[in-house]
Amino acid sequence: MTDNATINLDMVCQERIMIAIFLTLFTASFVTANKIMSIAEFKARPIPEYAKHLTGQALIDYINNNQPYFTISVVLQANHSSMTYEEFKSRLMDVKYLTKCTNIRKIKESASNEKIPDRFDAREKWRDCESIRTIRDQANCGSCWAVSAASVMSDRLCIRSKGKIQKIVSDADILSCCGSFCGNGYV
Repeated sequence: MTDNATINLDMVCQERIMIAIFLTLFTASFVTANKIMSIAEFKARPIPEYAKHLTGQALIDYINNNQPYFTISVVLQANHSSMTYEEFKSRLMDVKYLTKCTNIRKIKESASNEKIPDRFDAREKWRDCESIRTIRDQANCGSCWAVSAASVMSDRLCIRSKGKIQKIVSDADILSCCGSFCGNGYV
C-alpha cells in the first residue's frame, strides 16, 4: 500500500473502534525500517505501559505513529472525549469490566399457591395477536436486547388491547437511539 488510507470516524463509539484497531495491530505483522517483522517478533514487542491508558487524540497519535497501514482521524463526541480509561472500559460490554453492584435491595416475595399449568402456549391463549406468532430475525446484528424489548412491547400492546392494537414496535427505532447500532451498545 503506497498511500495511507484516511478513516474518518464520526460516531458515538469511536474510541471502542480505536481500541479494537489498536489491539488488532499488536497481533499483526509490522513493517519497520524496510524490515518485515514476523508475527512472533511483533507480538513480542512490549506495549509501553503508558500506551495502554491512552484515550482520545493521544491514542490516535500513538496508533498513527506506530503502524504504517492507515491513518486515523476522529471527530470526538463531547460525551466520550472526556471519559477516563476506567469509564471507557466499563462501556465495552464485557463482563470482566463490570463493577460490582453493592446497593442491591433484597425483596421478600412469597410464591403464589396457584397451580402452574402443565402446558401453556401464548399463541393459543392470544390467537388474535399476530406479534406473538412472529419470530424476528436479528441475523448477525448484536441487538438481542432491542429485538426482544420491541417484541415484548408489541405483544403487550396487543394483549392489553384484546387484539385491537396490532402494531409491531420497531427494533430499528430502538437501535437508532444507540450509537453502536448492531454492535451491542447502550441506550
